[in-house]
Amino acid sequence: MFAMRRPLLDEDTVAQRVAARLDRQKLLALESTYGVLRAQAMTPNESLAQVEMLLGEL
Repeated sequence: MFAMRRPLLDEDTVAQRVAARLDRQKLLALESTYGVLRAQAMTPNESLAQVEMLLGEL
């Protein structure tokens, strides 16, 4: 009914491809998290002002 167009992959090749896909998915999740954190980050001048304000409260 269905013609085989490619030979079947061996177990090692399948395992390698699955591992590579999972690694890419983890990387995408980390990139997304980094993007959110970066968007919320203060500029260097804002950070300095925050530290100076906190030091002044001591």
